[in-house]
Amino acid sequence: MQCILAMILSMNTNHAIEYFTLLLKGEDLLGILDENLPTPNKIQLMRGLVPKFAIMYHIAGYTGTKKSRAFFNDIVARFCLTLPVQERLPYELNTEYQTERIYHLKEFQSLKSLKTHFGAINYTPKNNDLIFWSLKVYIEQNIISLGGFVPYQTVEIWAFGMFEHKAKDKSTLKAKCRSVWNWYNDREWSLSLFSREKKNKEEIMATRLEHIKKVHTEREETTRKKIMNICSGMFADDYKKKNGAWNFGKIAEDLKMSRNTVSKYLKELNF
Repeated sequence: MQCILAMILSMNTNHAIEYFTLLLKGEDLLGILDENLPTPNKIQLMRGLVPKFAIMYHIAGYTGTKKSRAFFNDIVARFCLTLPVQERLPYELNTEYQTERIYHLKEFQSLKSLKTHFGAINYTPKNNDLIFWSLKVYIEQNIISLGGFVPYQTVEIWAFGMFEHKAKDKSTLKAKCRSVWNWYNDREWSLSLFSREKKNKEEIMATRLEHIKKVHTEREETTRKKIMNICSGMFADDYKKKNGAWNFGKIAEDLKMSRNTVSKYLKELNF
């Protein structure tokens, strides 16, 4: 089964040996193996409703200088362009080592470049800012998952949490976020890198009918619960006539539904 991937990266700069941690959402590690990445130092299964694997790398060579930050951010962006990145996680995995090797950032340059990953887009030396393109990927993934509009604040929070930056870098990163977000906002959140799944008319109609059926079922269940709650609650007697019969009109008025609907569900619920 092909795994759906989400990734969390992190770097700790307070130790002689740094690390970054990635969270991969899926049932196996085939996705990372397919990218020919180095063997992770640690692998940990994360318990939860959705199966996730966390992997961690020890690295050397990150000094926190502007040049070093730019190099690290380039690697992070390559991860973003290779796997669906979620956010960074600031802690080291507490599990046994798979390997104790210390990696250098240059060893991750085998990650897909912009050109090889998006062969169909207009890639030229003038638009090879990998942070810019990773922002586009992040926004488009959210356009697909949210069905359109992506709040600007989520984009900025993601970017500032993902990439290493100092005070002087913040205005530049913020400007990139605003520029990319405005581009999609001006185009009514249409996709430019990814394409939505194309369906024939029969599939579209089947999907619409299935959606209508689902909405109808949910509406029925909501109505059923409203009537059941009012007829089994502590004020149930207020909705009965003197002879003990249910007052359909009063229930319908308070629940803002028709008498026929109330009658239907009262019979169904054996009240």
